[in-house]
Amino acid sequence: MHFPHIRKLSTEAVKANHELLQVCLAADDAAASGRKPFGLREHDGWRKLADAIEEELILRDEVPNCLQWERS
Repeated sequence: MHFPHIRKLSTEAVKANHELLQVCLAADDAAASGRKPFGLREHDGWRKLADAIEEELILRDEVPNCLQWERS
């Protein structure tokens, strides 16, 4: 999946989107078993988007705190 719109965003906007994904993933992790509020791990598109955002941040010489998709 390709996300060409990411290149058009400012660095601050890309960072903000990455931070929002972190918040949503943390909320899913904190939720009791059952339905997660955002379901990021249940939908592959979220991981693909997060990967594209992290790649864009690296291209811009930003070091993202990469999202942890595997549960510990």
